Amino acid sequence: YISNAGAAVSKGTEFSSMVAPVPGLKLGLNIAYTEAYLTVDAPGLGGQQGDPLPSTPRFSGSTTLQYEYPLPHRLKAQFDSVWRYVGARNTDFPGSAAVGEPNYRLSSYSTLDFSAGIAQDRWTARLFVRNATDRYAYVFIVPAGGPDEPASNVILQPRTVGLIGLNI
Repeated sequence: YISNAGAAVSKGTEFSSMVAPVPGLKLGLNIAYTEAYLTVDAPGLGGQQGDPLPSTPRFSGSTTLQYEYPLPHRLKAQFDSVWRYVGARNTDFPGSAAVGEPNYRLSSYSTLDFSAGIAQDRWTARLFVRNATDRYAYVFIVPAGGPDEPASNVILQPRTVGLIGLNI
């Protein structure tokens, strides 16, 4: 960061829970609410008292499902899924256009990941799919700084399929 905003407050609440309703099955839930804002003006950054802090979604959360069961020959099968949600957020302070850095309001997005694998004692093989729905979303935007500094946008990793093998 090039500059410091001075003073800010970040407060909120988070709930996280994991339950195992039957042997081998785990269900998880995480929900977060964050209220982060300036407590004083930051004129050099275009921020005013009460403005939300950049890159901070008000809501975020995830759910997880993990299932593992034994197979013959000391093998075990594993299945996982994760759904993640990131709420809408600003890339800068709302008034930052006055200092040359425009604020962009990034939309909320969610992703869905899956994996399945087999393991035995000291080795694991796992097939995974990240961002299974191939959701296209901006994670962050850095505006152009001039003709010699083009904008750089960070996008969510597109659908990715892979295989991991691990020998411990």
